[in-house]
Amino acid sequence: MPASSILCSLLEGGGNVAPQLAIARRLIARGHRVRVLTAKNQPSLIERIVSSGCRIVLCEPAKDEFTLPPMRGLVFGWSPLLLGFDGLAHRRLQSTPSWSRRVYDELCREPADLAVVDDFLPGLMIGAEGAGVPVVTLVHSIYIRPAPGAPPFSSDFLPARGPLGRIRDELFSRAVARVFRRDALPSINIARRAVGLPPLHSYLDQFDRAARVLVMTSPRFDFPARTLPANVRYVGMPFDIPEQGEPWRSPWPADDPRPLILISASSTPQAQDSAASFQRALDAVASLPVRALGTLGSYLPAEQIRAPANVVLSNYIPHTQVLPHASAMITHAGHSGVMTALAHGVPLICQLGDPRPLYARRGKDQPAIATRVVATGAGIRLYPGASTVQIRAAIEQVLYDPSFRTAARRIGDHIRSERGTERAVAEIESLLPARAIPSE
Repeated sequence: MPASSILCSLLEGGGNVAPQLAIARRLIARGHRVRVLTAKNQPSLIERIVSSGCRIVLCEPAKDEFTLPPMRGLVFGWSPLLLGFDGLAHRRLQSTPSWSRRVYDELCREPADLAVVDDFLPGLMIGAEGAGVPVVTLVHSIYIRPAPGAPPFSSDFLPARGPLGRIRDELFSRAVARVFRRDALPSINIARRAVGLPPLHSYLDQFDRAARVLVMTSPRFDFPARTLPANVRYVGMPFDIPEQGEPWRSPWPADDPRPLILISASSTPQAQDSAASFQRALDAVASLPVRALGTLGSYLPAEQIRAPANVVLSNYIPHTQVLPHASAMITHAGHSGVMTALAHGVPLICQLGDPRPLYARRGKDQPAIATRVVATGAGIRLYPGASTVQIRAAIEQVLYDPSFRTAARRIGDHIRSERGTERAVAEIESLLPARAIPSE
């Protein structure tokens, strides 16, 4: 029986990488031929793709073939801070025509049965659609489209209660739609015309063109919508296999009774005050009877960080190796890290950074993720600029109030039982030709 050919397109975006590589590994294990299109200027991502067993296809980094207008507010250059339209303009969308053409050309060069692409750039979807290849779009966070009963994405709202809440959601969604129509839709339609596709009336209509939209989070974590489009499926969080290499060895004695706090920085730039926020978290644990492991990631300058006596710093350690021993985690509230912590039953302190961007900050999902953590009862949200005293109080609350760990374990049981990788692969295989689905 001939194996299927699947083209994946993946770009470095932090927490989007691990769950998508987990799916790719499982597809390969099932006998499918998987190749991944990515840019040449991402060496760490390239290494991870190669180690996953995928065949890699390198292309030149996308150039800004279409330049968006300067950042503009909602009305006469102004918009409420709550709406944060600087980020909702999504300046990354200006490379949509470039990525559309790269995917289109690759599928013309070597056809595939299916394209499995990241929702991070709609150009990936457009290129596959233009080549006549069915598309599976992977949403690596909470559901991103406005849906009845659910608060708008890029807000940190709780679900609406009563008429005022519904009016709030409607006004927010209309405002967002206006900005996307003005600042993003032109780029989308330039890309679509270039590969022979008709224009769209809304940026989000591109998701309706996919055969499947797989939301890679737990439906028990996200706020439920009353209805969803027919092509949308919640599959749960796909977890990657453990990283290769030496396992993490605790720098503390095995009989050390102090609770372990994991303090995790993001793997991508987040906010202007990232180093200061991380330092405040370290200072907060300095006077507590705990031990802490701080992971700096790739962007925090180690020379600017001072570690207290009860803190050990590391550039990178797989969270899956540390979380089984941790009592709490301090996080910027990225989706992948939050899901991994909850899957281990570890409660969270979500320490959000300064919203003023290094690049477009608003429109990111961290505030919304933190809101959902609080709604599950599994953690606490700290607002930008939280002081060392406030962080210390939050740590003590999470450590000594057992309700947080109980809630984290409860949602963690659901996350683990959902078997996100297997469910995602089953949805993908349901779209392949029958001849190309391996038998068990």
